[in-house]
Amino acid sequence: MLTFNKNNYNFNPFAGEETKAILQLINPIITYKEVLAYIDKTPNAAIELCGEKGLGKTTHLHYLHQKIEGSLLADLDDTSLEDVLNSKTKIILVDSINLFDFYTVFKLFRTNKTIIYTTHKSREFTAFITGKKLKTINFKPITAQILQTIITNRLLLAQKSKEKVVDLVSTKSCDALIQEYGTNHRTLINKLYEIYQWDT
Repeated sequence: MLTFNKNNYNFNPFAGEETKAILQLINPIITYKEVLAYIDKTPNAAIELCGEKGLGKTTHLHYLHQKIEGSLLADLDDTSLEDVLNSKTKIILVDSINLFDFYTVFKLFRTNKTIIYTTHKSREFTAFITGKKLKTINFKPITAQILQTIITNRLLLAQKSKEKVVDLVSTKSCDALIQEYGTNHRTLINKLYEIYQWDT
């Protein structure tokens, strides 16, 4: 198991991430520049972040929202669909599109805006019947190398000294964590928070 000296940190490195800290914590599988390049070549497309729960889809969506100027992160629970569709933005981001009814999703796909969304299953059929170009970014189970980067970023964000990581983490340790707790990113971070919980 990993070994940390709590005196090196301002807070538990595995505490829930704040939106503003995502840019420092994320290890993106696709960069915002790659997304913007695709949008430039294929305007009004649908881009789906697709995969099972806990693999970092929502984190990536917030990352893209922070980096893509003028984009709208739509909360359809608080904002009407009409207001979202009539907004001036050209890029709409929606979390967990699978939670909305077919009519709502259909209208989103019919808009002449780019939509970026998270989903557990591909919306290939909806894209087909609406004629919207679809790009799928598949999220796969976490690897030891990726987990190592994520943990290192969290340690650096939380530690008092920002010059270098004080507590080094090996891929072997990360592999052991995955073997014990599985490949779900959210589950791993929550488990690490429980293990290394301390008063701050």
